[in-house]
Amino acid sequence: MPQWSSRSLFVRILSGSLVLLLVFAGSASAKKADKKKKSHKQYTVTEPVYKKITKAQEAMGEEQWELAIEALASLKKKADKGRMGDHERALTYQLLSAIAAAQTKYALSIEYKEKCLAQDGLPDINKSRVQFEIAQLQLAIEQYPEAVSALKRWFRGTDQRNSHAYYLLAVAYYQQGLLDKALKPAKKAVAAAKKPNQAWLQMLVALYLNDESYAEALPHVETMVTHFPKKVYYTQLSALYNALGEEAKSLAAMQLAYQQGFLTLDRELRRLSEMYLYHGLPYRAALLMDKSIADEGIEADAKSLELLANSWLMAREIDRAVDPLTRAAALAEDGDIYIRLGQVYLEREEWAAAADALAKGLEQGVEKEGDAQLLLGITYYNQNKRKSARSAFRSARKFDESKDPALQWLQMLDREAKRAAQEAANAS
Repeated sequence: MPQWSSRSLFVRILSGSLVLLLVFAGSASAKKADKKKKSHKQYTVTEPVYKKITKAQEAMGEEQWELAIEALASLKKKADKGRMGDHERALTYQLLSAIAAAQTKYALSIEYKEKCLAQDGLPDINKSRVQFEIAQLQLAIEQYPEAVSALKRWFRGTDQRNSHAYYLLAVAYYQQGLLDKALKPAKKAVAAAKKPNQAWLQMLVALYLNDESYAEALPHVETMVTHFPKKVYYTQLSALYNALGEEAKSLAAMQLAYQQGFLTLDRELRRLSEMYLYHGLPYRAALLMDKSIADEGIEADAKSLELLANSWLMAREIDRAVDPLTRAAALAEDGDIYIRLGQVYLEREEWAAAADALAKGLEQGVEKEGDAQLLLGITYYNQNKRKSARSAFRSARKFDESKDPALQWLQMLDREAKRAAQEAANAS
């Protein structure tokens, strides 16, 4: 939706005032020409009218709107009674319309503009401009069906069709929920623009995305990323690439967004880390997570710390995984992360630490208790704690997923015990 201000409208008023000065300056010669060829309509003002219009314009130039209205008061009375020429009446209403718009009295401004057109006192090019301004004001006060009608009238009466007009028509349809009708003018707005326009592109992309026309939206989002680099466009581009199966490009778009400092939210940084892992880049994932947690861009909760630890583990940086995994385990509601920590210690053959972590996990409750008991038995066995190991294996034997290996360990313990007893008997 266009943004309106008294200043932007006043710029248009000033451009119109130059036309008025030229019209009056040439009025004498125009009268002579009228005598020779009366078939040509003349757009002139008398000197008294010109003086009042000039006074009003000077007040408008200083944004003294009430003073400008006062300067035009007598002309308005005459115009309302039809006591001035068509051109003079049209100019009077045109200035009153500009003043009303500057005061954000848009409905009144539209009323004056329509009166201006009704006088048939403006050249065609000026009529066209007033018609276009009516449509703009109707959009500003959310008269969307009326704006559509006004723009269509304007299109029929001009060959100066431009991207701005097509965009406004698309907006008028869009605001009514007529998205199918909005698409055609939105496409024309983008195609007719001399250079990429952010608002035009946003509208067209929104319409394509609503239809899930991802392939059609893609080149326009790429244009926005190039010419108007913003986080929303990078993340949108990444999502589009992903939807179209171009996952490597999806990651690249997110990387570029991160490098430019656009990714600052917790969920965005986690998402990029997960994308690194998905693409087999655990070391990059770990570095990103480590930095983001340290900088407090990502909250150091159980899930983020576990993701960091898993990234280090996948990158074969086992030593660097221990600290975040320990912190994650302490924050987790269940004991599963303690079991993962125990596995890491077990791989490092740090049996006592492994046993401690596994015991804590079992105490808090774990998803696969049988597997955890089996690992605990192995750590006790490697510490030569045969009694504790046997107890853990017996617990593991109760679960289907760990029953068979637990029995094998128990059988091995039985063989060792039998062999030890035989050796003791032989020694005696």
